[in-house]
Parts: sequence; structure tokens; C-alpha cells
Amino acid sequence: MTITNNVPENIFLRVFENEGADFLEVRDNISLVDRQTKEVPVRFNTSGQNGNLSSNITVLNPNTGRASDVNISLRIEPLNLETTLDAENGRTNITKGDTLDFTADLSFNSEPEPNATLGVELDGQSCNNLETNYNETIQRHEVTCEAPKIPDNPINVTAVVTAETQNIEVNSAEPVQYVDVTAPEVVSKSAKDVNQSQTTTFTANIRDNVGVKDVDGKVVYLENNTNMGNLSFNRTGNKFNASFTNTSYEGDYDAVLNITDVNNQSSQARIPLSVFPVVNVEGESDKEGFLSLNRPSSNATLEQTKLNSSYNLTVQNRTYDISVDIEKEVPGININQTVEFEESQIKSKDPFSFDTPKTGSEDDLSYETPNSTTGPSFAGISVENNVSPQQVKVELNYSEGVDLEESGIEDRLRMYKCEFSDISRCGSDDWTEVSSNVDTGADIVTATSDSTSSYIVGRLSSSGSSEGEQQGGQEQQDQTGGSDSGADSGGSSSGGGGGAPSEGQNTGGPAIGPQQGGQGEAGNNTGGEVNETGNQTDKTSNLTDTQVSDEAFVLSPQISQPVMFRGEQRTFLLEIENGLDEPKTLNISVKGNLSSILAAENRTLRIGVNSSAITQLVANVPENASTGPYDGNIVGTYDNRTVNSSNTILVTNRGIDGLNFDITTLSETVRPGANVTFRSTINDIEVETPAEINLTYYLRNSDTNEILREINETRVLEGDVNFQNSFNTDGLDRGSYFIQGVVELDEQSTFETSTIRIDSGFWTPLITRAAIMILFTLLVSVGGWKGYQYYWEKRESESRYVFPVDYDRLPAKSEDNYWVGKIAETEKEAYIDPSDLTTHAIVAGSTGSGKSVTADVIAEEALEHDVPVVVFDPTAQWTGFVKELKDDDLKEHYERFGMDPETDPHPYRGVIKSIEDGDPDIDFEDLKNDGEITVFTLNQLSTEEFDEAVRSIIDQIFEKDWEESPDLEMLVIFDEVHRLLEEYGGEGGYKALEKGAREFRKWGVGLMMASQVTADFKQAISGNIMTELQMQTKSMEDIKRVEKKYGEQFSKRISSEDVGTGMIQNSNYNDGDPWFVDFRPTYHNPHKIPDTEMQKYHKLSEKVDKLKGQLEEMKEKGQDVQDKELELQLSENKLKEGRFKMANMYVDSLKDELDME
Repeated sequence: MTITNNVPENIFLRVFENEGADFLEVRDNISLVDRQTKEVPVRFNTSGQNGNLSSNITVLNPNTGRASDVNISLRIEPLNLETTLDAENGRTNITKGDTLDFTADLSFNSEPEPNATLGVELDGQSCNNLETNYNETIQRHEVTCEAPKIPDNPINVTAVVTAETQNIEVNSAEPVQYVDVTAPEVVSKSAKDVNQSQTTTFTANIRDNVGVKDVDGKVVYLENNTNMGNLSFNRTGNKFNASFTNTSYEGDYDAVLNITDVNNQSSQARIPLSVFPVVNVEGESDKEGFLSLNRPSSNATLEQTKLNSSYNLTVQNRTYDISVDIEKEVPGININQTVEFEESQIKSKDPFSFDTPKTGSEDDLSYETPNSTTGPSFAGISVENNVSPQQVKVELNYSEGVDLEESGIEDRLRMYKCEFSDISRCGSDDWTEVSSNVDTGADIVTATSDSTSSYIVGRLSSSGSSEGEQQGGQEQQDQTGGSDSGADSGGSSSGGGGGAPSEGQNTGGPAIGPQQGGQGEAGNNTGGEVNETGNQTDKTSNLTDTQVSDEAFVLSPQISQPVMFRGEQRTFLLEIENGLDEPKTLNISVKGNLSSILAAENRTLRIGVNSSAITQLVANVPENASTGPYDGNIVGTYDNRTVNSSNTILVTNRGIDGLNFDITTLSETVRPGANVTFRSTINDIEVETPAEINLTYYLRNSDTNEILREINETRVLEGDVNFQNSFNTDGLDRGSYFIQGVVELDEQSTFETSTIRIDSGFWTPLITRAAIMILFTLLVSVGGWKGYQYYWEKRESESRYVFPVDYDRLPAKSEDNYWVGKIAETEKEAYIDPSDLTTHAIVAGSTGSGKSVTADVIAEEALEHDVPVVVFDPTAQWTGFVKELKDDDLKEHYERFGMDPETDPHPYRGVIKSIEDGDPDIDFEDLKNDGEITVFTLNQLSTEEFDEAVRSIIDQIFEKDWEESPDLEMLVIFDEVHRLLEEYGGEGGYKALEKGAREFRKWGVGLMMASQVTADFKQAISGNIMTELQMQTKSMEDIKRVEKKYGEQFSKRISSEDVGTGMIQNSNYNDGDPWFVDFRPTYHNPHKIPDTEMQKYHKLSEKVDKLKGQLEEMKEKGQDVQDKELELQLSENKLKEGRFKMANMYVDSLKDELDME
């Protein structure tokens, strides 16, 4: 409606819709300045109305009272869409890939409308493999597609059919239900750590997209995977709790939860439990930190706490993997130095102390730096510990001291160790290089050692590299090596805290109560005559004659270290296995003089079919017990049958403080029937001499602890002495034995042991025959290998690309991996693991080699997996992503890859923006839209401006507050990055990429760069890029680089690769060797959008931005703009889909509504 002010003054008009108020909408007030003409939009809403409509609109000048009427006449012709749905498995049983058949009744003015474009979405996901057909017979549109996978597996889903005709879009919705295919998930879990026999509670928060039906579980004792009992859970909402009382044994447990939802999808979870007594830990440290106590060799954290300079903690007294992060005070930087103590026993007083010594110039330090380094030290830590770790891991963050802009410095960083925990005592000769790893992305150097002291990070000088590397290698060898002599040493240990149940025990049997046991009379010493030369007694004849062999029951007493002192009490375990096909009740007793110190806690046990049970054996040695061996049998009786196990416990006095006693066998192995000769040594004598000592030696079976031989002798000590004795082995079987020697002096005693093995000589007839067979097999194998080698050499000479490839060591097909094509010259599909893109990639090749299409394919796969992609494009070639593939030449390759040229080509939702100066303003938060691509064209920039823009873009990524993530959260692509090199006119923009390559991966931001060359990039960039894709190249520098790095067989082939075939290398795959991939064609148009169309696009994008700004201003003024925002969103969506005409219609409508030029 056009209104003109014909008077030379400003006027104010009122507008009335009159009888058309139900279907017309026009502004109530209009202002016109002198002689102004204004177009006033008149909108109509014809919902539910058909036919002819008419009304007068009155325009009134309230100052003069004059009014004018304008007649509005409309004819309403309705466009209706009604749909019906038939699903392959019914509407309530939909799964991904199911066929959905829609019948769409589309009519315009009550007449069928055959000309329309139809689409289907289910909860915003496009239906796959869409096919449409207009059935002339029934005058309906028939639509068939496959149900898509919907993220998070929602159950109640809306299928929306959309029809577009005559630039008008209508839709119809149909409800469907998806099958629940997602198992329940444990959101959080915990267990209350307790002491033995205390009650604990397991808690789990569980979620499921339909509902959790059942949670049950059991508790497993991890020492030997024993089932300790079942769990019964109480439920409050999504929180499940279960109490558990059977914590009889000290150690680690896991609650194993079996979770089932209402659709019988199941999952399993484990909740760790630690059962140990508590201890109060206190100490002081020069630095504050953060303490984590973890279950050894697992990811289970048992305790976390802040470690202040003075600390007092209550923790469980057990073995931990201990991790301590020490905070270093650096202005403006958060730096933690980390020390991990593996398999450590925490102590109650001062378990550890730390200091972070000053680093930097040697003139300012309290210590001397290593001789093999140059320049300052970059990071350091001094550690004292009292936790007896098996291994110590040290991580030092050097970001404070290293100038990361200095090329190559990080490649020469090493860690050095000084034996003094007081670093001020460390001179330049006291440092040893330790084998270490430098993570340039995290700015951390890591090393392991077997002890704690002082550590620093230094820069290796060129003259010191050889010595340092040799020292580092020796250090690593010292750490991993070890002596086997410990197997021959003896000692004693005392039990405590209850025994461990044996594997397979069902603790639903008799409960294990408190330790108890009877005290019998002291047994008599069974030693022989005491004289200077000694007397050997054969103990095998003393075995009980009542033993009955019965394989149905097996008694296995766990009497380790069978030596006890007077006045000592100890508990052992007895495992009993029932091999019968019926349950039995077994009566347990101890016979012989062993019964005077050993008794079974439970005298009667009921044992199920083919199962086992455990009871405790309580040993109680009186203070006045006689020293010597206590022999006897542990006897089980059932149904007038008997089964027993012979055992011996040696009782001695407490240790002698005034001498050192040792036993060593002269040979580790003897033949059956030969004598076992051993040497006894007594030295470091501090007792008053001469002194008379009694010596008793026992030859014992290692498996049963049975005493088989005994020697007794008396000697007079006058000084250090060593002497030899021997046992005969007649009648003894092959196997492991040990000699136990006891020295007694003035009611005190000490003992030692040494192991021996009775076995035949090496070259027995059996071994001789085996050696001949091995030699024959070896000759056959060598011949076969030569033939195999000849085959591959011949195939490689005939192949265009390099073979063999170890397919098992390449990224495999999975739901998460990206399908990019085929292994060259094979039918094997090729994949890229998206996690490898977080460690960045570079695609290189000459113009026309297919490098852009290769990068396109990887970007497409990221979009298909809902990863946002951001491209910085100096060529404008990437603008084609918003258009589907129309190139018939590329479609010709579809069949080779099993792709359908009719249904597979499709565009991607995206935004194209033009950067026109070297300081763009980019909000990366706005670009984090799943499955959308944003292309920034930089083709308007000069080389200098391009260089400046790259630095600005990288800086803006660093300014964003990203969350750390191990997954690929965004893929950022820089094309034509060789332009950043000085020889191409760049001014060092590659340094910004270098910085990004080091840091971005911790945020899940992957960098992919496309370049014509790679050889000229600095090591700081290429050293942080794990995946290299080399397309065909004529660059001699790149060919020489490949030859030097991978070999001539690869360098020859990269100059003659087919277009679209590339060499991939990632050290994680194929033993580090490259492999060749024939990349698939793209789904989208890989060519740039024509300039004329791009100009229209940019103008339309500018209009959208202006409309967005005006709506924001209106919202700030409190105006309701919800409907207009929805309309603007529709225009943006159409723009992202490349449907410029539809987008322009929405924009023009909005402009009219907002009265914009």
C-alpha cells in the first residue's frame, strides 16, 4: 500500500483494518515527513479460510479528520498436505535402516498437485536413500526412505514430510517409535572403603533413555578372583545402593554390576572397593601439591586430597600407585611438576617431601648443571620419599624456562638425575642423563627411575650428545634389568590381617571367625645325636602309615614360610577340593606332634559337588615350646575314608643379633641320587667368643614343606668361619627343594634357606630328539622364508605401489573411523582414525594431484560424523561444499568404490564468509555447529595479508576458553599453507601454525593443512604433525625428503602416482612404513561456486546479518520478535543449504516487515 504526504509538513496517520481484522494485518500508526512517499506492507493470515475475501482499510489523519479507504481483495486457494506412513517393522519398532513408506496427498485448491519436491526428516535427521514417485492412478506422492540413526537413540520420534511447490513449503508430521538399542550407562559410582569385617555401601547413578529394569551384582576378591557374595540393590530414582558385609579379607575387591533396561539392553560396570586398616599420615613438604592415591596397575582412584606444606591425612594402610602434582609458583602460568610412585607402601610419618629448585641461568643457581648440557636449566624437582616404590616416574613441565620460538631447542632437551635430594650438593659431575621422553605438545619431559633424588631438564650440547645417550641407555638398562639371586635367598615373614581366600572359593559356606587355637604340650626335639661331625637322619621313614590316597578330595594347606618363633601366633589357609559328584561333610583334625601347635578353626565342613571350601588353620607356639620341627598330618575323614596332607612347622628362638649366617648351594641343580653340597658361612661375629653353637640343617620339599633329611652338629665359634655339608638324594623325585639351616646360641636362633633342584642332565634322549626336530623345522622355515621373500620381491617389482602392507596394523572399519577410499591396487577399504586428526595432518602435492579432493574427503567424513569443520581458503574452491556433486567425470568413479551416483551425491550445511583484511574478527563459539562447515575465503588478500590473517586466526583460537577433550571436537583446515613460507612471500605465519600444532590437540582441535610442498616447513611444525598424506609431486626437495625418511622404493612412486592416489604415513600404523590409498570421489561439488553466484550469496549473507542486528536492537527495547527470529532462522538454514532463492524470499519478507531498505 503506497501512501504519499502531499503537504509540506510532517503528518501522523492512524490505520484501521475494519471488517478485515480477522485476516489482515497492517501497522496501526504511520509517520510521514514533508512530501514523503512510503510503501506500507499489508500482511494477511488466511489460516482455515478459503474463497474470496474483501475488506476496506481506512487511513485517518486525526489532526484534520480526513480519511481515505483502500479496498483489499484476496482469493484464497489452499495448499494441503496429508500423509500416511507404513513402516517395515511397524511404527513402534523402528531401527536404523528400516524402510519407511509414506503416501502424501498434496492438493492445491482441492486439486492434486503432482509437481513438488518432497523430503523426510526424523527428529532433524534426513531420511536416507530417499526415493519419490507420483502415482497417477491414486493421484498421490509415494515416498520411500530408510530410517536414519538418531543421536542419543530417542524413542518417541516425529517423522516430518515436507513438500515444496511454487516456492511454498508445507509439511505433515507422523509419530513413530524407535527401538531402544542403547544399553544403560553408569553416570557415577562409588564405594565406601572400609577395614576388615566392616560393612560397606556401593552406590551407582545409572541412566537409560527408556528406563532401568534391574541391577544385580556380585563382589569379587581380586587376589584370586573369588566370588565373595551377591549384591541386592535398593533404588531411589536413578540412584542404586547396596550394602555388603563380607569384607573378611584384606585387599582389593570389585563390585561387578549387571544392568538391564526395560528393553533387555544390558551393560556391566565395576566399582572398586579397598579393604585395609587406616593409618594417620602426617608430614611436611617445602611445596604444596595435590595427592592422588590409586589402586596399583589400574585407573581406580582411591583417595584425592590437597597436600599442604604441613599435612595430616587419614588413609588406608596399603600399597598404592601414588601421584603428586607439585605446584610451582610462576606469575601468570599454572605449572605442575608430577612425581608418581608405583606400588608404594605409604608410611605414617613424612612419606615424602618435595622442592622445586630455582632454574635458569647457572650464575643464579645453588647447584652446578651437568657437564653435557649448555645454557640454563629449564625445570627441576627434588624428591625424598619413605614409601619404598617399585618405580618412580617424574614429569617436569619446562614451559616456564624454554623459549619455544627458538627452533630446534625442544629436540635437545634431556632429563638428568643427581643422587642427592639436596640439590645444592649436586656438582657438574654428579648428574647422569636418564632415558626420557619429550612431549613438545604438552611441554613435558618424562623419565622413570628406581629411586628418588634431584632431577632437572637441561639442553644437550652437541659435544655431550654421545656420552649422554650412552649414559641414558645404561640408566634404562639398570632400571629394566635385575638379578635373579633373590630366588635363592631366604628369610621369614609373618602373616596378618586374615588370609586370602583361595581361587574358586564360595564364601557362602562356613563363616571365618576370630583367630583361635589350642595350646598343646611342647613336642620333643627329633634331632639325632649331637657331635662334631654331625649326623644325617633320613626323615622319609617317619611318614604316617595311615595315609589313604583318595583323589576325590584334595587338601591344600597354604603354609608358606613354615618357620615360627616361640610365643608367635599365625593363621594359615586350608583349601579343600571335592571332586565327587555329590556333596560331602568332611571332619578335619591334625595328627602327630604338629597338633600341639596347629588346629583347624572349623572342625566340620560341608562341601558341594565339584566345588571347594576354605577354612583357617591357627598356629599358636607357646613361649616354652621346644625348638625344632613339629611333624604331622592334616587329616580329613568322610564315609570311613581318610585323606591327609603331611606338613612340618619349624619352631625356633628369636633371631641372634651378634652374628650373620648364610647358606649357599654349590650347584643350583643336581642329578637324582647325587649329593647336594652346601656351604655355611658365619661372620660379622659380635658375641663373646669362644661360643658353642648348635646347627641343624633340613632338606625340605618346596611344594609340601615336608622335611626329608636332617643334619645336626655342634661347633665352637672363635671367629668367622665357613664349612661344607651335604645331603644324599637317593629315592627323591625330580623337583624343587630347599635347604633350611638353623643356628642356636643361648636360647636365641637364626635361620637361612637356599634352593636346589633335582633334575636330569640337559642332553637326555628326549631333549636330543627334540633338538633334531627343531633343527629340521628351522631348515624348513628358512627355506619357506626365502620363497616367501622371493614372492614379495617379485610382486613388488611388478606393482606400481609398495607392498606388502600389514592390514591388521592399519585403521580398521568401525562406526567412528572415516572411510576415505581403498588401499591402492586392492579391494581393501581404507580408513582414517579421527583421533589421529587431533595430532594434525598435512596433505601435500603438486597442482592437479588431487590434494584438495583428498582433503575434501576427510572433511566430508568429519561432517558425516557431526564434527564441525572450519576452512580458511585462499582459492575459494571450498565454497562448493554447499552444492551437491554434478560433475559426471567424478561420478564415473563412483562404481569403483561401491557408491551410487544417483543417491549418494549431496551438499553440506554451511556458511561462506569473505575475509577482506589481515585482522578478521572470528567467534569460534558460533562455529561449533555439529556437521556444519564454515568456509572463510581469503582470495581477496595479498600474500602479506594472508600471512597476517593466519597469525590473527591462530591467536583468536588461543583466546577462546576451550575444554580439554581426547576426541576430535573441531577440524580446522588451512589450504595453500606453502604461501606462508618466506620463499613464497610469507613473513613467518608458519610460526603461528607451529604454536597451534603444539597446543590444539589437548582441546580436541585438529589442524589439517594443504600445501604444494612440505620439505621447507620447519621441524617444529612437521614434528608435531603425526599424519602425512603425500600426493603426486615433482618437487625434488620432497622426493629427496621421502627417500631419506622412508626409502627409495617410496620416493620413486610419489612422482608417478595417479591423480587421487596418495601415500599416507603415521608412525602408529604399519610399523611406521607408509602405505598408498586410492581416495574416493566426493559427495559435494569440489569446484568453486561461480563468482556471480558468490556475489549474490555474499549480498544475501549481508542482508541476513543486518536483519539479525536489527532484531537484536528490537529485543533490547523489549519488543516481541519471536516470530521474526524464527523467519530469520529459516532464511539462514536455506542459505546454509545452498537454496539461495528460498533464502532470498524469506529475507525480502522480513525486510518488508521491518521496513528496511
